[in-house]
Amino acid sequence: MKNITFTMLSLLISLVFSTYSYAAQLKVYKVNNIHQGGSLYMRSSPNHKAKVIVAIPHNAQWLESKDPSIQRGPSKWQKVIWNGNYGWVNTRYLSYDAKNTKIALTQRKRRTQPVSTLSQQNTMRGRSRIVNKQPATLQCGGHTPFWNIKVNLSAKRMKVTLNDGTAPYYTPVAYKKWHSSINKMVIHSGRGRNAVRAILYKTNNCTDGITSIIYPYKITANIDANKNMNGCCRIVATR
Repeated sequence: MKNITFTMLSLLISLVFSTYSYAAQLKVYKVNNIHQGGSLYMRSSPNHKAKVIVAIPHNAQWLESKDPSIQRGPSKWQKVIWNGNYGWVNTRYLSYDAKNTKIALTQRKRRTQPVSTLSQQNTMRGRSRIVNKQPATLQCGGHTPFWNIKVNLSAKRMKVTLNDGTAPYYTPVAYKKWHSSINKMVIHSGRGRNAVRAILYKTNNCTDGITSIIYPYKITANIDANKNMNGCCRIVATR
């Protein structure tokens, strides 16, 4: 009994310190020292001759990293995530973004909180349909930058939060249809500037890139007619 208790305590301490270490390493950067109209090349390895993965605009933000930088010759390189791409950039063209790092750490803390029993049951049973007699909320989100959508499935109301300086807003869900043959749900909400058009897929392997959580659903959402967002979703009990 003592051995079991000691083992559980050791695991708990290890989890706490690993979480703290991860949070301490998570940083957000923005592009700097690039002339207007120029680009920062993300490369496949920390070498200026390596394959270019993507050209990042001169004014890009939300380059996230959870890895330490490394020195290669006269240059220092940082591995970052930007707009769904993962690769290396020269740190000479990065500047630390304290404001967005704080937002990222806050969002990570929220996402790593224990999920409700309803969410756990739906995930463990592998349900292909988002249907339950209990009141349920579909909680979706992504990053680069961070955004969040909460859909109250029983009240047919959606809350949209974009971390771009605009206030969160609510819109009614006008259309919601589940296509069971391909495990896909289509959701339409709001009109005009508040319009949201989302497609949800059940994949059981969606990751947000900043935590170790595996989400059951993947989402692609078009918000405000011109903001295309990609992220993950899970079901939580409506409070």
